[in-house]
Amino acid sequence: MDTVIVPNGQHDAVFAVWEKDGHLMKSQPGFLHAQLHKGIDNSNLILHIATWESVEALRNAYQQETFQKTLEEYPK
Repeated sequence: MDTVIVPNGQHDAVFAVWEKDGHLMKSQPGFLHAQLHKGIDNSNLILHIATWESVEALRNAYQQETFQKTLEEYPK
């Protein structure tokens, strides 16, 4: 589970990168399910919940070079 505070006005940019990440992660061995929840009203909070078969599967997915490159695309 990840909690993210989105910079003001950057929701669309964050969701675009998350969609790219989502396609990549869904193709990784051990991925089961993911959900992204946005806070209500004008909240800058996003909650990401992912389910993996094992911690090892998650670690392997996070170590993928392609995934590491997409992390750099998130707005700061």
